[in-house]
Amino acid sequence: VNPDDLRRSMEAVARRGAGRVAAYQLFNELNLNYEWGADVVDANAAARHAVLLNAAYTGLKAGDPNAVVVAAGTANGATSPSMNDLDYLRAFYAAGAKGSFDALGTHPYGGNTAPESTSCGGTCFRRAELQRQIMVDYGDSATPMWATEVGWLHESQYDMGPYFEWQKVTAQQQADYLVRAFQFAEANWSWMGPMFVFNHDHSTAMWCNVACYPPTTSVHWFSILNPDRSARPAYTALSDMPKTSTPPSTTAPTAPSALTATAASSSQINLAWTDNATDESGFKIERSTDGASFTQVATVIADTTTHPDS
Repeated sequence: VNPDDLRRSMEAVARRGAGRVAAYQLFNELNLNYEWGADVVDANAAARHAVLLNAAYTGLKAGDPNAVVVAAGTANGATSPSMNDLDYLRAFYAAGAKGSFDALGTHPYGGNTAPESTSCGGTCFRRAELQRQIMVDYGDSATPMWATEVGWLHESQYDMGPYFEWQKVTAQQQADYLVRAFQFAEANWSWMGPMFVFNHDHSTAMWCNVACYPPTTSVHWFSILNPDRSARPAYTALSDMPKTSTPPSTTAPTAPSALTATAASSSQINLAWTDNATDESGFKIERSTDGASFTQVATVIADTTTHPDS
C-alpha cells in the first residue's frame, strides 16, 4: 500500500463521514502473518505498520479533525511466523507510532480464566495491562486503550481445534466473566475506554446464503445470541448489569458562538464555531434562506466544531 494513496483515501472517507462517523479503527491484528499478508511478521513489519498508520491518521484528521482514530488491537500470545503481541507493540512504538492514533486497540480475550486472574499464558483479560505498560514505557500514558474485542468462548460439543478448544467455558461462566470484566475495568483501569464484546450476533449471520459461522466455528460460540436470536445467558447478564450513568441535566447546554461560514467551492460552505458547552449530546445544523424558516440539514456529535455544508 502506498502511504500517500492511503492518506488521500482516508481523507475522502473522513470528509464523507464527518458528523456521522465518530471513530475509525485502522487495520486489525497485524501481528498475525495472514492479517499482514506476509509469510513472517517481524519488527520491520511493525515499523511499516507505523508508517501506514501515520499516513491514514493524517488523512482522517484532514478530512474530519474530530474523528477518533483507533490503532488496531493485536492477537495476544501469537507465535512464529506471526509475532508475539508484546514484542510487536515494542517494535511498533520504537518505529515512532506514538502520536498517530487517539486510542490503542486491545483484544483481551479471556481464554479459560476469570477476568481478575493473572495466572494465564498469552490469552487472558489482564494481558491488556502488559500492553499498557509498554505504552507507559514509551511515554504514551496519556493515550487511552479501547478493548475493540473481548469475549469468552461458550462451550459446545464441537472440537474447536488446538487454538480454541482449551478456551471453552460454560454458558454461565461466559456470562459471569463478561460482567466481571466490565466491572474490573471500571474499578481498576482508568486508562480503558469503550469495551466491545466479541460478539453480539455472528451466530445469526446468513448473508452468505447459508450460516456464515456454523456451530463448528469458534465465532459462533463467542456470540451472546443463539442463531434464532434468543438470548444466551451472557446477553441477559450484560443487559441486567448495572451501568454507570450521569443523570440527565435539566439545564440547556451553553449555546455555541462565533459561527463562521467559508466558501470552499461553488457547492460547499465550511462551517466552524466555538463549542461553549461540556454537556451537549450533539448539534443540529439548520439552514434558512430568509432568516425566519429553518430546515435541518445535518446533526453532528458532541464536541464537534466544524461541518462541511454542501
